[in-house]
Amino acid sequence: MDAPVTPARRKLLLAACATPFAAPAWALAATSASTATAPSSAAAARLAALADRYFAALLDADPFWASRLGSATPAQAASLPIDISPAHRAKRAALYRKTLADLRRIDRKALGEIDLIAYDVLAYHAQDQLAQLQHPDHLLPLDQTPGKPPFELANAADSGLSMFATVAHYEQHLSRLRALPAWCDQAVANLREGLKRGIVHPRPIIERLLPMLRNLAPAEVDKSPYHAPIATMPARFAAADRDRLAAEYRRVIEQRLHPALVRLADAVEREVLPRSRTSAGWSALPGGNAWYEQFVRTHTSTTMGAEEIHQLGLREVQRLRGKMAEVQAQYGFEGSLADFLTWHAKRPENYPYKTEQQVLDAYAELNRRIATKLPQLFSRVPKAPLEIRPEPELTRYTASDHYTQPSLDGSRPGIFFAVITDPAAYATPRMASLYLHEGQPGHHFQIALAQELPVTKLQRFYFYNAFGEGWGLYAETLGYDLGLYDDPNAHLGHLGMAMMRAVRLVVDTGMHAKGWSREQAIAYFQEQTGFTERDSRVQIERYMVWPGQALGYAIGRIKIEELRDRARAALGSRFALADFHEQVLASGSMPLAVLEAKIDRWINARQRG
Repeated sequence: MDAPVTPARRKLLLAACATPFAAPAWALAATSASTATAPSSAAAARLAALADRYFAALLDADPFWASRLGSATPAQAASLPIDISPAHRAKRAALYRKTLADLRRIDRKALGEIDLIAYDVLAYHAQDQLAQLQHPDHLLPLDQTPGKPPFELANAADSGLSMFATVAHYEQHLSRLRALPAWCDQAVANLREGLKRGIVHPRPIIERLLPMLRNLAPAEVDKSPYHAPIATMPARFAAADRDRLAAEYRRVIEQRLHPALVRLADAVEREVLPRSRTSAGWSALPGGNAWYEQFVRTHTSTTMGAEEIHQLGLREVQRLRGKMAEVQAQYGFEGSLADFLTWHAKRPENYPYKTEQQVLDAYAELNRRIATKLPQLFSRVPKAPLEIRPEPELTRYTASDHYTQPSLDGSRPGIFFAVITDPAAYATPRMASLYLHEGQPGHHFQIALAQELPVTKLQRFYFYNAFGEGWGLYAETLGYDLGLYDDPNAHLGHLGMAMMRAVRLVVDTGMHAKGWSREQAIAYFQEQTGFTERDSRVQIERYMVWPGQALGYAIGRIKIEELRDRARAALGSRFALADFHEQVLASGSMPLAVLEAKIDRWINARQRG
């Protein structure tokens, strides 16, 4: 396992994981067992009803989320709200304020353990979402990542965003395509408003975005990604339905959607690109420092400041360099660590694949090895299956390897998407660590298991970054317990992945709080990780448009390790790793402070028992 958390480091994380906003709901959690009154069924019932109403409102506001869950109503499956519009943002703000007011009318001290967690998670979410709306995210509606509506709808069949099994499914998706031009026109208006206020992405980001937009609207409609569902229309559809849908898809794409996408791409090229900025970080934007601080609070669920995180990252980098040096000694390599990493990255045996299928087959074999040993570490596994697929062509040159959750109705499994741009360049060392993180027991265990739990829907389906990515990174360390890192090649790959997450702490805060340039961040990333220049650039450009998200991995992992070590020290022979994992995952997704309070209560209960 990784080095244990030192007392000094533990003190740092304990202080950091305090609540991120004033008058915290869960500040009483650590002492609630001794101060709370008897649990009240009335209070619990009011909380459950409020949580259900809140989550239903969230899905109405974000029907794409409902579709990914496989629980979209027909109206939601046909809906594409203009989420970047002022009216939509105002409606969401009203929802969060009302929810917080309703929560204050529920006596938290009258709740039992399960409902305490539900209360605290709901309070955190509404407060955090409201705080995010204080900053003009909507004025930066597009970037090079695939998670924006034009790209999501283009990839709808591959991502599971829309179903294409019935005529009604095709009509619902068509309704979304009809609404996409209005989203595009709002994006143009927002981009122009952003330019007036000095809020614009860096030039390299706009340069990556522009060809992606152009590719969405080819001259021939048949080659449009939005036309793809027509090419795969089920043969069982009646001829009249097939003809009608084909004609209507063509009409909407040709007459409405492609022109809107061309308008959007033209605005990006003619108006945004010439005025894009040379700086890399958020601090260069008006109000950027406070804006970035909010990103940090959201993505880490801590009160850690940028400088504190930056210094933590530097310490983690040095710790991992020492671990890498130990592996270097196993190879008998003479020279600097940088030279060793460069040499190791070029070893021909690290690149055995000639086809995409060979990469997928290697992951399938790795999955089989992992699955046989997981019962030693977990008492519960997800019911949903896990599949391994290649990233779709449209987004594989800008995407990172990732996991997509299973649908609730069982129609779509959990999916690990491997980004395979060139099989001959796909390196083996990081594969074990990557699959532990994105597949099982990483995101698949945390996300798919949460969907099966008898907790609020917010806990089941919302992804708290530091909890979810922290668990994913923690799952990578379980490769030691599973025997995967007995191979020095895989061990170095794991340390390289851990190093990447440590370096993220440095470069994210470096760019967004300390004025680092894109080139400075790329050079540091490449030097410390041994990544190629291209892969380093892709990573850095992701952090440039997603401030703070990259911080959750290492901070979450450190917190989970610290809680594990605390439980082991307190419980001694009564500690079992499978029991600890059950406690971490058994209440769904949550902020780190709520997790810490829960684990402390569990430890206290076990000691008393």
